[in-house]
Amino acid sequence: MKSRNAWWQIPLSAAALVLLLEISARVAPLLPFTLPVPLFALFILLVSFMLLGRVPAGIRAISKVLLSHLSIFFVLTVIGVGLYMQQLLPWLSTLGFALVISTAVSLVVTAWLAQKLEKEHPSAD
Repeated sequence: MKSRNAWWQIPLSAAALVLLLEISARVAPLLPFTLPVPLFALFILLVSFMLLGRVPAGIRAISKVLLSHLSIFFVLTVIGVGLYMQQLLPWLSTLGFALVISTAVSLVVTAWLAQKLEKEHPSAD
């Protein structure tokens, strides 16, 4: 399907993502364990893509836009850190250590997974 012929896919996909978040917000509190709503929505999205076997074109287009402006999502975090800096100062070394370790672990796992997936599915380049 050509992208210019399917202009309606992007707004429809955006509406589907908002609906998915709303459903997740209603279902997540009913689970027997605590799970953040956005994480639950991402899990549902992952399972649906695995069942579908592909990522729909509209979702792919929206994700490109969101990923290209990813820094916007950190604005509230920076504001929160600035607002609560006095309460965070006693925990600064612990928070810094946790951030460094979690970042390092994330990078190692991502690199390992990328290598494993590249071996299984070599690119056609």
